[in-house]
Amino acid sequence: MSISDIFNAATSGMNLQRLALEVTGENVANVNTEGYSRQRVIMATAPVIDYERYSLGTGVRLAAIQRSYDELLQNQITDANSTYYQNLTSQAALNQIEPLFNEISEPGLGQTIQDFFDSWQDLSVRPQGIPERQAVLARADIMVDMFRQTDGSLRNIQTDANNSLLQITGDITEKLRSIASLNDQIRLSELSTGGAANELRDSRDLIVRELSQKAGISYFEEQDGTISVNLSNGQQLVSGSSYGRMYTYPNTTGNYDIYVTSLGNPPPSPANMSPPDRNISVLVNGQAGNQGDLGGAMLTRDVIVPRCCSGLTNWPTR
Repeated sequence: MSISDIFNAATSGMNLQRLALEVTGENVANVNTEGYSRQRVIMATAPVIDYERYSLGTGVRLAAIQRSYDELLQNQITDANSTYYQNLTSQAALNQIEPLFNEISEPGLGQTIQDFFDSWQDLSVRPQGIPERQAVLARADIMVDMFRQTDGSLRNIQTDANNSLLQITGDITEKLRSIASLNDQIRLSELSTGGAANELRDSRDLIVRELSQKAGISYFEEQDGTISVNLSNGQQLVSGSSYGRMYTYPNTTGNYDIYVTSLGNPPPSPANMSPPDRNISVLVNGQAGNQGDLGGAMLTRDVIVPRCCSGLTNWPTR
């Protein structure tokens, strides 16, 4: 081994240790950056050379800059997000419904019904009494008004849930677009450098977690470093640099159904039902319990509020 070989081994070692310090500084600087994964420098021995009958090392080389990443944990977080945010959306609706039936602070529907039947009890004791008859009619009017007020409040909650689907589907489409864009960037970066595009992968993982808050999803990584994203019930949303557009369209009842276009970059505009895109409402209706904000809104609109409204409608006037 020549003197220059010795200097080269020392120089490569010092440069690599400097790189390790730079990576450590990057970790410290991003300690509070959402989605950032800690990185570390993986070192390996440099290629050896043969000297007479012996093999001699030539220093150290950079094997990889590896991020601290657990794919299993990422999948568990994604699944838990979908369940948690569906329950959170449903809870918000239930928090609005509860005061309508909670009579601890002030009289409500139950007390109004009780007063109505109490007036009938009084009338049964003195059927010829004019005041008793007027009390029955007055209590009936009050009860009908209370039923209508409660029903109107429930309908408002249902309408809010239905209208929220516009924002949710728009957010989902934007996140699908971002994932497709990052897929393309990661593929090109890793193809040109041969190393992992750690920061881009961190950004993509963060968006995937945010997407799982909006809808139930599953995903898997392709050999070229891109990921394919599907709804948890199977509808494909992202493949490579192509993605689908999720949107709403009113059905015959006036409520919104959920549709997804075919994949593209950009995806086709909504077909206005001629020919129709795929209606995925049944896939995201929240019945499975892990459909994120989208499932929570659908469950509130189609299940929770209708159950509360049952029996409160079509009360005639006197």
